[in-house]
Amino acid sequence: MASPDMDIRLGAGTPTPAAAVTGATRRCDDERRVAQLAAVVETSSEALLSVAPDGTILTWNPAAERLFGYTEAEAVGRNITLISPERDYSPTGIAGSVLKEGRIVRVRTERIHKNGARMPVSISAAPMRNEAGEIIGVSSVIRDNTATLRAEERQQLMMRELAHRGKNLLAVIQSIARHSLTTKGCTVEARDGFIDRVAALARTYQTLNAEGFEGARLSELVRLELEGFSSRVHAFGPDVLLRTNEAQTFGLMLHELTTNAVKFGALSNEDGRVDVIWDVDADAAEPQFIFEWTENGGPVVEARTHRGFGSTLTSSVVEQSFATTPEIEFHREGLRYRFKTALAHVGRRLEASPLRSRIRSKCMRALYDAWWRENGMLPSLEEIEGTTRAYADHVAIAEIDQSTEPAALKFLSIGRNIERGLAKRFDVTLGDANLRDIPGSIEATYRRCARGRDPVYEFSIIDAGGRDPLVLERLIVPCSRDGLQVTNLVGMAINSDPE
Repeated sequence: MASPDMDIRLGAGTPTPAAAVTGATRRCDDERRVAQLAAVVETSSEALLSVAPDGTILTWNPAAERLFGYTEAEAVGRNITLISPERDYSPTGIAGSVLKEGRIVRVRTERIHKNGARMPVSISAAPMRNEAGEIIGVSSVIRDNTATLRAEERQQLMMRELAHRGKNLLAVIQSIARHSLTTKGCTVEARDGFIDRVAALARTYQTLNAEGFEGARLSELVRLELEGFSSRVHAFGPDVLLRTNEAQTFGLMLHELTTNAVKFGALSNEDGRVDVIWDVDADAAEPQFIFEWTENGGPVVEARTHRGFGSTLTSSVVEQSFATTPEIEFHREGLRYRFKTALAHVGRRLEASPLRSRIRSKCMRALYDAWWRENGMLPSLEEIEGTTRAYADHVAIAEIDQSTEPAALKFLSIGRNIERGLAKRFDVTLGDANLRDIPGSIEATYRRCARGRDPVYEFSIIDAGGRDPLVLERLIVPCSRDGLQVTNLVGMAINSDPE
């Protein structure tokens, strides 16, 4: 009877140990996988290359030769700066981020051809690891974006031309209205109302054009309609993309509410204010969209018996378009307009992060909404300055240089409420270089935000034995001058929601 450790083969002169057969099989499998990967690299239409930690090019496939003009012999062994600007291989560049943080980086940038020409490319870079899990280099896939960018430019040119023609058409309609609606049966108010509504449609059209007519961002519609009253309007909500038809109804609805507030409501005097708040309840079986318009500080308002275009639009048209019945209430302090409907009847939410649902303070949600970008690119400090300016007393702005270790952190401004000691109730390390690495300190938290490229949110309840515990919140968001590298941090700290 054959031993269980022996492999008996017909025609074999000597039995072969099973372990040897298994090892040979594994070697064959490994060789097959290596051969398969080599064939993929050789035949790929995309440039595939790998780089050592010191920047030395290790591998260079035929597609890389075609893309950059250097042969494999000319490229392998040289530094990646052969095709990359020096800054891109610095510790703060693409390869530096992969080596330091071990994460995959995807970015659009430029690379240099052998003839000196700069080429638009997209790069996907990932860490290479040994069996111990240590990072030993960077593997990159580089695609030529020249054709893609040309197609995008053509599309943008067509969209701009379409938008220009559309705005011209609306201008013609306004001109016809000014010259035609002059009969005794048409009042100046009716004519101006018509022209203003056409202008509201033009603003919606502008927003739709910015999104390639795939929809319109609700936040942008609100901004365009109320930008003349920014100091008296408090508006915030998650990033919602309204469908094209729904955006037109929403734009007109906002215009009618604004017009009513200017004529009769909170914006008709110097003291009134308007809160425009929207949200998405994702906890419901079917996500719900909630919109509220609340006026305060204006003259006493009363329901009018006359039912004009504005009343019809904010009630019947909205009801038909959004499958809901709006609530319209006339309080002594001002008008309140509200409706709730399934999100699917309006559009879709662009923000999918669960972080926002944890944030309690309205102003911090406003900062998060201003910061969020669906495409993953980081906004610049200038892009969220409207929100930082609105809540300046609660905001600290820092500049961070990640080319040093540890990263150099410099506070550019500190809000009055933070400076008066609010942040020091969290800890006493704001700007204190000697204590910056203590876990939980502001210095350490800012650096953690910069490394992770994601917002950091903290909520604390401190009971010092007094009557009421101290409730503190802190949110820090990263910003970038180029959309990739974190260059600024914006922090907000409060112990109550400013109204």
